[in-house]
Amino acid sequence: MKGRIELGDVTSHNIQQLKRLNQVNFPVSYNDKFYKDLGFEIMETEKNYHKRIEPADAHVLQKNLKVPSGQNADVQKTDN
Repeated sequence: MKGRIELGDVTSHNIQQLKRLNQVNFPVSYNDKFYKDLGFEIMETEKNYHKRIEPADAHVLQKNLKVPSGQNADVQKTDN
């Protein structure tokens, strides 16, 4: 049997360790400018959505896609 990892609650005593683990495991972080540069807009913000993550707010993003030239915007393409 392989080793078992058990994670406990996030507390003020271990939050810095968690942040460091996230930086190592997820080395790319995207800020608001990244999403704006790609054409996303913040449609709404849910304040204090995350209970144990800073920042706690969550954003609902939207990106309007352009229809390629020669295609009708009212027609949806299916893979059938």
